[in-house]
Formats: sequence, C-alpha cells, structure tokens
Amino acid sequence: MLNSLHSRITVVCIGGSKMNTISPNNYSSVNDYANYWLALRRESSRINDTTLENERGMLQKHVLPVIGEKQISTLISLDLNLVYRGMLEKGLTNNYIYRVSSVMHQMITSAYYHHLIPENPCLHARKPRVEHSRMICFTEEDIKTIIPLLLSDTLGRMYLVALYTGLKTGELLALSWDSLDNESHRLTISQRFYKPAPGTGHNIAFLESTYNGHVRTIPVCDSCLKILHSQKREQDIQKNSTRSVWMDTRNLIFTRPNGHHYSFTDLLNYNKKLQKKTGIPYFNLKTFRNHFGVMKLYHNT
Repeated sequence: MLNSLHSRITVVCIGGSKMNTISPNNYSSVNDYANYWLALRRESSRINDTTLENERGMLQKHVLPVIGEKQISTLISLDLNLVYRGMLEKGLTNNYIYRVSSVMHQMITSAYYHHLIPENPCLHARKPRVEHSRMICFTEEDIKTIIPLLLSDTLGRMYLVALYTGLKTGELLALSWDSLDNESHRLTISQRFYKPAPGTGHNIAFLESTYNGHVRTIPVCDSCLKILHSQKREQDIQKNSTRSVWMDTRNLIFTRPNGHHYSFTDLLNYNKKLQKKTGIPYFNLKTFRNHFGVMKLYHNT
C-alpha cells in the first residue's frame, strides 16, 4: 500500500511551490522529508485540511528554520533540543511548544520507520512538559451578577447557552435553528466555525463537521430553552426591520442585527467589555464551559 501511495503523491513544498512525484529514496534534507510527510498524511490519513495546514505552519515557523537544511539521516537529539530552545527564547508557552514538538516527533519517527534514520532522536530529546493550569469557574456571586446582564443581548444569550450546554465556541457560532428539536428538547451538533491557518486571508470559516467528526445530540434544559426562544423572538424582530438586507443563509441562532454571523474576534471584544463591566477578569466562554462541567459532575449527570 505504501508503494502505491508513493507513486501517487505530488508534494506541495512548505513554501507553496510543487515538487515532482517523489519516493523515499529522494530526500536528503529535513525540508524535503517534511514536504513528503505532509503529502503522505494528506493522502493516507483521515485528517482534515485545517489540522494539516496548522501542522504545516508549525513546521514552517519553528522547526524547519532550525534543522531544515540538515540531512535527515544525520539528525540527533541535540538538533531537536535546539528547536525547543529557540521556541523558549521566543517566549512561547510549554503547552504550545509541546504541540509543535508532537508534530515534529511524528514526522521524524515516520522517517525512522522508513529507515532513513539509524536511530530515532526523539527518544532522547528533552520534550517540554505540559503545563496543567488550574480550572477557573464562577462563584455563586458571579452567576448572580452576570446572568441578568447576559439576557439582554444576543452574545450574552450565547454565553448562557454555553453555561447550560458546555458547547465549544465554534459550535455555538455555527448553531442553527434546524438543530433544535423543541419537542424532545435536544440539540443536534453537526457543524462549527473554525479559525483557518494563517496566510489563508480569512479569520473564520464554516465546516460541516464537529471537532471529532461525530454528530451528537445533547439535552436542553427548560432554562436554556427559554433563552433560545427569547433569542428567536429578538431575531425575528431584527429580520422584519432589515428585510431584504438580512444576510443569514445558514439559519443560525446567534447572528448580528443584519443576520451576519459573529466571529471569534467579536467574542474577544465582548469578553473585554463584560470583564470591565462586571469586574470579573476571567469572564470568557471557557469559564462558562468549565462551570457547566463542574455542575454536571456535582449533580452526577
């Protein structure tokens, strides 16, 4: 199977230009193997374009400038440690460095399995540890303060839905009225918005898939259903007032007054606005999702 894949792969270089079809005997540098490895992943793995482009970006930005010109067969663990040191000197977090190192290790281990490296240097490289941050949740006083503030606008109602459902940011942005079953009080989660890789010219894109690729349904409590119905009434008023300029083509639940979808930047600005208004520095969607998780564990549901 691997030989048939080799014969069908045309490699797109890290810089964007195309190389000829290659086989495992052609590469001499880490740059060459990186191009081949990414093409092989696109061809043989169940991996979406967003993940692939993120991996390409990590290699291009942090790995290849350091070891890209080295021969793949001469890589040693010290070379990988140089990559880590460069990222640490840039002030990157251990968590992000760990993500980059995971991609680099997958690539180099693949070269080892292709018998291009006599010994796997990943086994002796000093991979950074993941930093486990403390989970932050709202207090009872926080909840009493923020709920009345959030009921009056669309983004606020989105945050409250996150509080009752634990949905991720991209799933909330892409939530549609078609996904809500009023009779069974359930939401079907099957799509999301996501941040495209840098250099694509877009800061948000739509995908008809969840984060793990599986469609799921979740229960909606009465309080959450009331919030959704309130949002529907408000949106209908906005539709009637804008009429022909209404921009929503996906029947989204949470939209701007003209029907256009919200972006991740809109949420960041909303966070800052409410942080200042409430005096709660950890006001963001992640805290709402954390609170949902903790309450779910507390009530054992």
